[in-house]
Amino acid sequence: MRIIHESMYWLINFFMPFLYLQNIGQDTVIHPINDSIKMKLRVGSFDKWATYQVWKFGDYKSKSFAIQSTDTIIDIGGHIGSFSIWAAKQAHQGKVFTFEPNAENFLLLKENKEINQISNLEIFNLAVSEKIGEVTLFNSVHQNMGHSLYEYDLPNQAKVKTTILDEILQNNNIQKVDLLKIDAEGAEYPILLNTSSQTLRKINKIILEYHDYLSHGYTYQDIQKHLETNGFKVERNASLYRRNVLKMGILTARRIH
Repeated sequence: MRIIHESMYWLINFFMPFLYLQNIGQDTVIHPINDSIKMKLRVGSFDKWATYQVWKFGDYKSKSFAIQSTDTIIDIGGHIGSFSIWAAKQAHQGKVFTFEPNAENFLLLKENKEINQISNLEIFNLAVSEKIGEVTLFNSVHQNMGHSLYEYDLPNQAKVKTTILDEILQNNNIQKVDLLKIDAEGAEYPILLNTSSQTLRKINKIILEYHDYLSHGYTYQDIQKHLETNGFKVERNASLYRRNVLKMGILTARRIH
């Protein structure tokens, strides 16, 4: 499994520079997404692809999960702000709370918030996990993607502060979460499986990327069962290749009772 994911990263690393041919010699570039949004990206990195996934390819656009103007949204795994800024523009009368543990990603997240003058976005340089305190973040060497609390063989390590979902709602006086988005490279399992039922009852919709190859004994089915027990209808969405080879996919959950 590790060999498969290394091969995937190698292919991404090979092709990413071709997205930046006009920016050769630059470290970063301010890239226009549309008439009103610009994103600061690292040249030759995964940043442009991650941004296009949200803004161009519509990975989070769904009629059943459409963001409303007054929504409260929590984004765990904010990267450089591609989803957070898109969500904040949709929920322009609401609020987005974003958590990103990697220091370099967080700096770009902060800059992109300022570049686009997003006032309804709160950002936190924190990991979200099953405990409050401090953990080791294993930083990937693959174009600033794939940082994980659980992929222990990654060479670059840093201590980061952690919080839990229960504390996020309590500290920010959040009474209702319209949408919870999680892309946390394996942390989705301890985050959700250790969140109290009281907190889960305050969440209406969840969209997350699961990584069974990083789960250390858990599978997406553990999350599915836990959410269904707490009143959600859960659906799994992934190609056969992603499901069976990469052991990854998307879970969406909607509160039904």
